[in-house]
Amino acid sequence: MTLGKNKRSAYIEGVKKFYVEHPQVIDFMATQAVAARAIYRAIVEHLRVHGRLIEPDGKKIGDNLFEIRITSRPPSRIIYCYAAGDSIFAAHAFTKKTQKTPLRELALAQKRIRNFTS
Repeated sequence: MTLGKNKRSAYIEGVKKFYVEHPQVIDFMATQAVAARAIYRAIVEHLRVHGRLIEPDGKKIGDNLFEIRITSRPPSRIIYCYAAGDSIFAAHAFTKKTQKTPLRELALAQKRIRNFTS
């Protein structure tokens, strides 16, 4: 995976981070309601400009593992990490069904992150 056109957009004044999405994240968000997609885009823009999120929009869930929290109904989560340089990699998206993040969702995100960073 390469940064492609996303790399150019990071040179816009005020933007600190490149945001790269795994294809599954793009596909998942395309299936979400318009309101959820708008919330997601606003949170991602905040992340790109400020370089970090705070609750309720984001939360640290592990060592260099974070989640974007979309609280619409049904709630969604996007697991991301900080990668080399100024990159943020969105590895996995899913619909939140339980209070705790399922281990299989974390394992899949971690696998995609390993593939992205190697």
